[in-house]
Amino acid sequence: EILWNKYTFDTSDLIIVISNSGRNALPIEMAMKAKQEGLKVIAITSLKQSKKINRKPKRS
Repeated sequence: EILWNKYTFDTSDLIIVISNSGRNALPIEMAMKAKQEGLKVIAITSLKQSKKINRKPKRS
């Protein structure tokens, strides 16, 4: 929210989110917020890097 609130967006805007692995919380949160606010979102990640990262274990 802090980063989001530093900018002014319009529903006609397009946001491009880039993450090497797709695991970092900030780009994911920005993409989700943008979609929630009605913006178009393009997300770019590296499939190769994403597959290298172990998934977080599920909490009990």
